[in-house]
Amino acid sequence: PARSRWSSSTPQATACPGARGPDGSDVSDPVSPSMAHVRELYARDTPFGRVSVVHDLAHNAHVLEHDGTWHGWQFRDPARLDEPTGYYYPGTPLWQLVTGLPWGARVGVAGLGAGVMATLTREGHHMTFFEIDPVVAEIAQDPQWFSFLSRARGRCEVVVADALQGLAKVREPFDVVVADAYVGHDVAPGMISPEAVDVLTRAITPRGLVVFHATATATGVDLRPAVVQAARGLHCASCDGASPRLPRDDRYEIPPGFDLSEPVETRWIVASRDAARVRALVLDEGWQRLRA
Repeated sequence: PARSRWSSSTPQATACPGARGPDGSDVSDPVSPSMAHVRELYARDTPFGRVSVVHDLAHNAHVLEHDGTWHGWQFRDPARLDEPTGYYYPGTPLWQLVTGLPWGARVGVAGLGAGVMATLTREGHHMTFFEIDPVVAEIAQDPQWFSFLSRARGRCEVVVADALQGLAKVREPFDVVVADAYVGHDVAPGMISPEAVDVLTRAITPRGLVVFHATATATGVDLRPAVVQAARGLHCASCDGASPRLPRDDRYEIPPGFDLSEPVETRWIVASRDAARVRALVLDEGWQRLRA
């Protein structure tokens, strides 16, 4: 998740009737006079915060925001609907891991966002997202906002539940489990604990991987020591995405000229019971071994 580039305190908006929400109701399309390239298409307050869909007119993209934090975006150009964006851009560490999985691979994901990760699936893959906020699940599955899930090459499903509780109940283990749950701008604290790692490793096969999204976008804290500490007894490695840092300023504003198709800075950490699996990532894919 990246910080919002739009101020949370928007000037008085102009009501523009337009799209319908997931519940079929009419929704307003406020346009800030000072940010005419941005339109809020849909918004709802939930027990987990305010969720909104914003149309970036400059880039013709829908952006999912949750309490001022980006949780994925999709270009509206039909030729770009299947384009992985942000942290999942082609060539990023997670893109390499998931797209390289064999036919029949099962992937579990803690955290849904806009569902961008679904673009990484290939035919024969099965990806299950665990999302605690039912409104986020509704929005991500509504093609008028985002169509990553419905257009995925692999089979995708969404389970509305606390991710750790949902993963603790799975009957068939996953080949890869991705811990991609964020609170605000940073990793959910509960995801990096010995108890959480125990749940995650029980949900994978003996040769499986637990993959932690460890990009601390707001604080810049290096989460690698904390993950290694929580994953004691497992073999760990990390890999950073080579990409430009999101421009930042006090207004959380990115100029319209910024290209949303560029990948954003990202860090991923893997943990596994299988030393050979992690060693192969280090030797063949350029990952860095982590030691306690």
